[in-house]
Amino acid sequence: MTRLEFTEKLARLILRMRTEKEDPILVYIAQLGEEQGKAAALLFMNLQDKDLIGPPAKGYRYWHKVWEGMGGRPINEQEKGHFEG
Repeated sequence: MTRLEFTEKLARLILRMRTEKEDPILVYIAQLGEEQGKAAALLFMNLQDKDLIGPPAKGYRYWHKVWEGMGGRPINEQEKGHFEG
């Protein structure tokens, strides 16, 4: 996946999250190079909880399956909010 493809797919993922009533916050995007990979960290607003940040309502596994369907890498159990291209 090129950097452009990664950016487009990440935008589509965030749009889908919004349409499915999630509130993602893009924390950072790392685009180190074509060979080194592309990654983004997403946090999720939880307006029902006083902490404000929490897991996505549909769960990290759900969103990583969607991401994998777009050509992204599988979930990293150590960094569930990390989406890699």
